[in-house]
Amino acid sequence: MPSSKLFADMETCGVGWSIAGARKLLRGFQKLREDIKNKIFHEIGPLNLNSGDQVARRLFEELGYDTAGIPMTDSGKRLAVGAKQMDTLAVKYPVCDDIRTFRTAHKMINTYVEPITRWAIDDPNGRVHCTFWLVSSTGRTRCEKPNFQNVPAWLHERKNALGEKAFAHLNIRNNIVPAPGRKLIVSDLSQIELRVCAHTTQDPLFLKAYLDYQCGACGTVGQSAKILHSCPACGVAENEDLLKNPELDAFWHGLDLHQMTTDNIPALGGNRQNGKMANFALIYLATARRMHMEYPELSMRKWQEVINEFFDAYKGVRSWHIRMEQALKMSGVCTDIFGRKRRIPKSDIAKSFKHSLNMFINFPVQASACNLIQLSMVKLREQWIEEGEWLKTVFPSNFVHDEIIFEAPEEHVARHAATMQEVMENTVQLRVPVRTEPLIVDAWGLAK
Repeated sequence: MPSSKLFADMETCGVGWSIAGARKLLRGFQKLREDIKNKIFHEIGPLNLNSGDQVARRLFEELGYDTAGIPMTDSGKRLAVGAKQMDTLAVKYPVCDDIRTFRTAHKMINTYVEPITRWAIDDPNGRVHCTFWLVSSTGRTRCEKPNFQNVPAWLHERKNALGEKAFAHLNIRNNIVPAPGRKLIVSDLSQIELRVCAHTTQDPLFLKAYLDYQCGACGTVGQSAKILHSCPACGVAENEDLLKNPELDAFWHGLDLHQMTTDNIPALGGNRQNGKMANFALIYLATARRMHMEYPELSMRKWQEVINEFFDAYKGVRSWHIRMEQALKMSGVCTDIFGRKRRIPKSDIAKSFKHSLNMFINFPVQASACNLIQLSMVKLREQWIEEGEWLKTVFPSNFVHDEIIFEAPEEHVARHAATMQEVMENTVQLRVPVRTEPLIVDAWGLAK
């Protein structure tokens, strides 16, 4: 019930959307779509790029593109040519990356820019009021009309022939802005799913990565389950640069888990970015095939080596996976850290045990993270109501799984940002500390 009141206030306040900015976005996406379409037509000839049948026929039948790793559609009538298949093909055929760019630009126009702008124009204050759903099988909230929890931060991350600079002005989140005279306060919980994984699995290395602290000024080292922003011995302030330069006269609570994974897994070849991807994917039992499709710079065989070495290093995570697999077979019921349950029907388990196990393992981590954020938001609302600030000097705007967005007049933002950090880091005590760093910005996209 407290969450219902919170999200009712959020729906009422709405999200600020720049109509002038939307016009620029529309022109930018239309130009990108037209430019990339002409480039594709020049390379493979004209066709309807929104027709899967025509694209599949042109690529596989007429041009003879390699079909290795390309599945059939659910109907079995032709080879699939969706986004994942375009990623796979783009490794050999750059034009397939251009096809995905065209489709994405088309989607940005029809799914986001045009409908959201219509909603904003219809509102007296130029704000968009979406609908939140607090209950879902995954344990996360949902959002619709429009889905502001699914607004992409970028067109897409892969480089293509037009170059990254071509996309700089096409970040839709830059068009989500505060009301005049206000600022946005954006705060997410840093690596919260990995922290919940450490709490849940109790893997020694995961725990160490978040519990350990060190001070380059006085040499103090130790562990703490409560976040520390300065050295408990000498008081020197925190600075994450200490992780790269141990000689720095600064303090930092936590280690670089992604670098730790990279160092512990020789198959990654020292690539920290792939180590980061491994951390976020393998805790959810991603397969070598899936990892190769998402990150094709490593072969499927190489990704399997990474997976084997990952679970050799993080034995606690693997033990947790085994316990979850046994629980799925026995009861089909799992819980998050707050006791919220998810039941997987026996019919679903019989149909696909692997898919059921993925859902079973995702739930305790993702639902726990989402509920932790909601508890923080509820506490913030209650505190600000008591202080007479709620809906007067601070307004809820949006909520995206691990990220909260509030609006406040410029003279109040610093004070409210400090309150957000204190509440979000201390509402729930995990086995590892929770960290956040609120950012004060003029547009949501500037917070990244």
